[in-house]
Amino acid sequence: MSDIDEIVRPQPNYRVAAKASHLADLVLGAIAAAFLFAMMAVTAIDVAGRYLFNSPLQGGYEFTQLLMLSLVFAGLPTVTRRYDHVTVGLFNNAFKGRLRIARDVSIAVIVAVAAAYLGWRLYLLGGRFSGFGDTTATVRIPLAPFAYGGAFAMLLTALASVVLLVESFKRGDAAR
Repeated sequence: MSDIDEIVRPQPNYRVAAKASHLADLVLGAIAAAFLFAMMAVTAIDVAGRYLFNSPLQGGYEFTQLLMLSLVFAGLPTVTRRYDHVTVGLFNNAFKGRLRIARDVSIAVIVAVAAAYLGWRLYLLGGRFSGFGDTTATVRIPLAPFAYGGAFAMLLTALASVVLLVESFKRGDAAR
């Protein structure tokens, strides 16, 4: 490779990707916080209605279920990007150097493939829900938007895992 190739070849701009990742974390974190607050409000209204007025919130259980589902899907891409999954660190010290990089790459590939597959299946399920007009039992909230939202969240999770994969390769380059 000549000196000209090194000067002319465009270098990837990692700062733009880092800013986009940070912005996505902020947006998804705000959405997750809103879902968590809504769950708290629904639970408080349901309990207050049940014990103070002897009239629980109609469909409170369904609202709580759907909000919990939404909270998990909103948080999953951020948890994946931050590498904050629940882990067992029994063998962390056994992985050093290239073996650690190989482990990180393997995990990132498995998570990316699994998340993409689950996103695809959720997208198909959303189509089925939409086609049949499936709703919740009591309040009749359509289920298709939740399946499509979950599919989108799984796509973001797969992308976050790909970012981790790239970072694992970058660490490998730095270790050489």
